[in-house]
Amino acid sequence: MAKICSVCQKEKEPKEFSHSKKRKDGLTTDCLQCRRVKFAAYYNVNKEEVNARVRDHKLFLKSNRKTLDTLCFDDKERQIIIGSLLGDGSITQYSRSTTPTFRERHGAKQTEYLGWKAVMLSRLCPRLRPHWATVKGKKYPGLFLSTPTIPALKEFLSFYENKTKGVPDFALKELGPLGLAVWLQDDGHLRKAQVKKYLINPYFEIHCQSFSLEDNERLRERLWELLRSSAVSVVKAQSGTGFRLILGVQATHSMAELCARYWHSSMAYKFPYPELLS
Repeated sequence: MAKICSVCQKEKEPKEFSHSKKRKDGLTTDCLQCRRVKFAAYYNVNKEEVNARVRDHKLFLKSNRKTLDTLCFDDKERQIIIGSLLGDGSITQYSRSTTPTFRERHGAKQTEYLGWKAVMLSRLCPRLRPHWATVKGKKYPGLFLSTPTIPALKEFLSFYENKTKGVPDFALKELGPLGLAVWLQDDGHLRKAQVKKYLINPYFEIHCQSFSLEDNERLRERLWELLRSSAVSVVKAQSGTGFRLILGVQATHSMAELCARYWHSSMAYKFPYPELLS
């Protein structure tokens, strides 16, 4: 059944629209052609270049399909995937597919960081594309990373047992300095406590609202092991729902020494001791 695009007002076939879970008919209100024009205008590239990128990526995937079907992740890739799933990443398996895909979105301020992830995961053939997020009626530009369906990602579906996000045992056991750095750059927040007019040593917060209290306590114990410091605590989130992990001054310094070489330059505003990055 044909549908009218909300932008160009032309009647088009359903295949010319993107999928949308938020709408009853399962399709976006604007067609693919209009979306590409909008993306091109925001990123100062022309429509032909955007279409060429999409076409080249499809050809690239076709030539690499056999490689992806037999792909085994190396330690670096596993660390980035685990750190991302603890943070802003997600694993999605559509009903029409037998294998999952990895996806992640960041705002305009963190596009360089997401580009770095794409390079580190280049064997997974990730695609980067502009994306607008709508929050309370306002649209915010950003960048979206998605991989094709890959059988090796099935293992990471254990992050979503019982349809709620959790922390599987293998992820806790494998989490190392690189995975920790990725997780903290995704969900971490640097704070500098102030007493009257004087700043004291910085400390780090990790937003873990998507995890249960039990999972937060397991993550805290793993951080004790990694940072060799017991100055990590679980507290209620200020919003009243979920929890946060607080790294004390000692644990924050240990984290900085451990993660400095894996910290991306565009995320330096989150790092507690900039002198260690140099």
